[in-house]
Amino acid sequence: MGTVIKTVSMPKDVWAEIDKAAKRESRSRSDFLRQSAVNTIARRQRLESVFAYGQAQAKKLGIKEEDVERLIAEVRAGR
Repeated sequence: MGTVIKTVSMPKDVWAEIDKAAKRESRSRSDFLRQSAVNTIARRQRLESVFAYGQAQAKKLGIKEEDVERLIAEVRAGR
């Protein structure tokens, strides 16, 4: 796996927060940003998987988007 160097611009206060967080974890800025990106991508993939499962279950059960709020309210009322 190769490395690519890119330039990223963001507000100074964001850079300062990134540097503080990286320092707290004894990591370089690059390592901190790399791991943050990897974590964000993994989280997005998990969410997409959850949504896909939910859509499949809704289709299987015949639940439409307009039914969701009502069904949530019914479940909550039953608790």
